This record gives sequence, C-alpha cells and structure tokens, in this order.
Amino acid sequence: MTSTGERTLIGWGKRVSYTILDQGFFSGANFIVSLLLAHFISVSAYGVFSITYSIFLFVAGIYSSLVLEPINVLGPKNHDNDLLLYKKQAIKFHFIIAGIIAFLGLVFTLILFLLRVQSDYVQMAFFISISFPFTLFFWLARQCAYLETKPKIAFLGSFVYAIIYVGNFLVLTNTHKAQVSSVFIIMAIASTFSGLLVFYLIGIKHSNYSLRNLIQTPSIFKENWAFGKWILFASIANGISSLMYSPLIGFALSVEMAAVFRGMQNFFLPFTQVVTALSLLITPYLSRIRFTSTNKKFKNSIYCLLLISLLISVIYSVLIVIFGNTICKVVYNNVIYLQNTWIIPYIAFSTILITLNSALGVLFRVIEKPNIVLYEKIIAAIAVFLISIPLVILLKMKGALIGLNISLLIELITLLVFGYFQLRQRKLHEEIFPKNSKAFFSD
Repeated sequence: MTSTGERTLIGWGKRVSYTILDQGFFSGANFIVSLLLAHFISVSAYGVFSITYSIFLFVAGIYSSLVLEPINVLGPKNHDNDLLLYKKQAIKFHFIIAGIIAFLGLVFTLILFLLRVQSDYVQMAFFISISFPFTLFFWLARQCAYLETKPKIAFLGSFVYAIIYVGNFLVLTNTHKAQVSSVFIIMAIASTFSGLLVFYLIGIKHSNYSLRNLIQTPSIFKENWAFGKWILFASIANGISSLMYSPLIGFALSVEMAAVFRGMQNFFLPFTQVVTALSLLITPYLSRIRFTSTNKKFKNSIYCLLLISLLISVIYSVLIVIFGNTICKVVYNNVIYLQNTWIIPYIAFSTILITLNSALGVLFRVIEKPNIVLYEKIIAAIAVFLISIPLVILLKMKGALIGLNISLLIELITLLVFGYFQLRQRKLHEEIFPKNSKAFFSD
C-alpha cells in the first residue's frame, strides 16, 4: 500500500505533468504559428506582427489583472465552497471587461484610420479588437480549470486549441493565403471552441443566472477591483518595462529589427509560457496552504519554487545559446535573422531574470501584497525611460537588449529588497497566518 505522502506526490506529479502538457500545447501552438509567419511572410510584415502582438499582450495584461489574477488568488480563499457560482460570475465579468476593452480598441482603430496611419496597423488594430473577447475567453476557461486544480481539463482544451489553430493556419499557408491579420481571427475561433469545451468539462453547461447570482455580482466586482487595481497598475508598468521593446525597436530602428527581436524571442517563449502555466498551478496551491498548513511547509514551498525556477531557466537558456545558430538556420533560413544571432545570449539572460521575477511575484500575490509587484514594475518602467531609451538611441539594437536586462535586473533587486525587509521585520507571519500562534520562521 502506498503511504499518504506517496499518494500526494503521485497526485502532484500528475498535475505538474498535465500542466506542462497544457502549456506545451497552448504555447506550442502559438509558437508554431509565429515561426510559420516568420518563415512564410516578409521580414517587414513580421515586424508589424511583432509590434501589434506586443500591444495585444499589453492590453491582455490589463484584462488579466482585473479578471484572471483576482480569480487565481481570491477564488480559493473566499469562494472555495461555491466555486460553480463563482465561475459563472467570472464568465459574466469576463464579457463585461473584455467587451469594454474591445470597444475602446475599435475607437482607437477609427482614430488611426482618420489619422491615415499605415493601413497594416489599422487593419491589425481592427482584428485584434473584434477578436479580443473570444481569444481571452479561453484564457479564462483555463484559469477556472486551474482554480479547481484540474490541469488535465486545461490540457484537453489546449489540445483542441492547438489542433484548430495550427491546422487552420497550415491550410492558409498551403493555399498561400496566410496573412498577419488572419492569425487573430483563427486564434479567436480556436479559443472560443476550446473555452466552451473546458467550461463544459468543469461543470458549466448553461448560464441561468439566479437572483442570488445577480446579487453577488457587485460584491465580486468590488472584490476583484480591490485586489486587481494593484495588479492593473503593475501590468501597465510591466507593459512599459518589457512588452514595449518590440514597438520601441520598430519605431526607433526599423520594423525589420523588431522582427529580428521577436524572432529570437521565439526560441525562449515556450519556456516562459511553461513557467506561466506552473505559476497558474502553484498560486492556488500556495494560497490554500497559506491558511491550512504549517509555517514550515509554506516557507519550504517558496524556497523550492525559487530554486527550481532558477535551475530550469539556466539549463534551458544555456541549451538555446549553444544551439541557437543551428536552430536559426533550420527554422528561418533568412539572412537577416542569421546575421543577428548575437542577440540570443542577451535574451537568454533576460529569460532567467523573467523566470525569477515571476516566481517572486507569485509569492507577493499569494500573501496579498500586489502593491509590492506594482512598486517593482513602476521602478522598472522608470528605468526604461531613463536608461533603455537613451541606450537605444546611442547603441541601437544592443542598447535595447542591454536596457531590457537592466530593467529586469532592477525588478529582481527590488523584489529581493522587499522580500528581505518582510523577513527582517517578521511581518509575514501575521499576514499569512493571522490565527496561528507559531512563529513563521521557527524550525
């Protein structure tokens, strides 16, 4: 017979495996389509995609801070006994927030059109806007699956998503009809079908909102806003400090160099997406043990998270640096990309920093200190204006890469300093275990 500890280990082993498979298919589909785009369209067209996709991720971060982040932390804490009702409210909240963002996007598209901005950007803004609520619908579905610690269901959704998304794009490439704008339409279609499947599997088969359901909507909105407002400002600051490098390179240098920057980032995106998926799994888990387990277990979980994050990011980054030239020849076989493989070590180092920052960010979210995440993102955003932009002007592409790593390093130092003072003042125990009389740092 297996012991309780062994069963727990096996159970979490399966969850981690499904989490990796889930993110593998989800990010893998996006990765494959991005590579196909870079291979089949011109470098300048791929540069336009890089710039607009970065803006899409920036806006998606705003949505995530108001919808997904509060669900991830507050769901297990405040609604663990009535998750079905909470998930239905989340769906309603999704369409409200995503609908508002989509409307503002269409207004922005009209402004670009009236200003006679390059037609490629106008077209991309339009398609991103109309597809936004449907694309993010699957993001919400996956989050709800992780809310119940059911990564297997999220994996099934990502599997369907990958088939629909990649399959349809391959059809377009074979018929020579692949365009940058078609990416967002196909993504929205794949996300809608996959999201419906995931919600069905986790028990949401209809949305008949009862009186109780409607009454709770304002309270959940206030709850999400109270927590998410800090993450919202942090997302905006994060967009400035990291996601805006493609637009910065595109407008300050050229769209071709923006394409090169995105092309080299593609090699690291699968890993960063797996890190994101693991954070989705670990955040509800840490949120639960924050109140239900011992101080030592929580402390050890944090240490393990940081150590594993550092180890796997270093291994992955070193492998890409070693085989980067070969991979670039096989995947792109384009002289512009091959002439700029020197970029890879810079992006490898930034990937390690991003992984560590993400792990520390999970900690501060779990202890409901999102304002700390905001502070470090603001500091990093200030660094972009004071350091990165001047470096781009002086050193061109190398300046952008140095500036990116400096801003990420400043984020890491800021998080470590805040963490140190939390440990120094011994306030974590009162915030994490308000009803536990044992000292948080006792052995």
